[in-house]
Amino acid sequence: MSRTRLVITIVVIILLIAVLVLALISIFGARKNESTEPIVLPPVDENQVTQKLPTTQPDINNVKVVAPVVKELTAEEKERSFLIKTAAAFAERFGSYSNQSNYENLLDVKILMTLKMQTWIDSLVVSKKQGPLPTVYYGITTRALNTNLKILESKNAQVIVSTQRQESVGAEANSRVYYQDLQIVFLKDSGVWQIDEARWQ
Repeated sequence: MSRTRLVITIVVIILLIAVLVLALISIFGARKNESTEPIVLPPVDENQVTQKLPTTQPDINNVKVVAPVVKELTAEEKERSFLIKTAAAFAERFGSYSNQSNYENLLDVKILMTLKMQTWIDSLVVSKKQGPLPTVYYGITTRALNTNLKILESKNAQVIVSTQRQESVGAEANSRVYYQDLQIVFLKDSGVWQIDEARWQ
């Protein structure tokens, strides 16, 4: 190798090393500046932050969460709901009977009745118990199918409950299914709804 070529090769190697050293210095210098420079945040306006707070549920993973809106029932809607639910529950209990249950179906619902109807139930139970003891099983099971609030006034209401009834005599195979409506009359006394009449139609 000639002397000229050797000098050129050495010069090229020195230049490459110099470029590499400068590149490393600039990289480490930039990282150092990034880690030591303080992060300055813009001033926060508290009123502005308060106004921007979401009034609904925040987004979760870019999925908007919508909170359900619960509508407050009016006083009349609450009364309607109470009368319908009470009438359906009463009809099922009042209309389910067995000659082996000692009239518990009637006694259990006395708490829902006016004094007049409680007196009628008591006299009915006494008269039934004075009869002869049953020798064959007899029972009726009642299920409420539909409830219709016919009248709703300030002091009285009327509900018609459509029911399905299954009557069984003796063996379970001896049964029949039929449909019957129960008319229930409510009276309001001291702000409390009570059942004053119940008539099968």
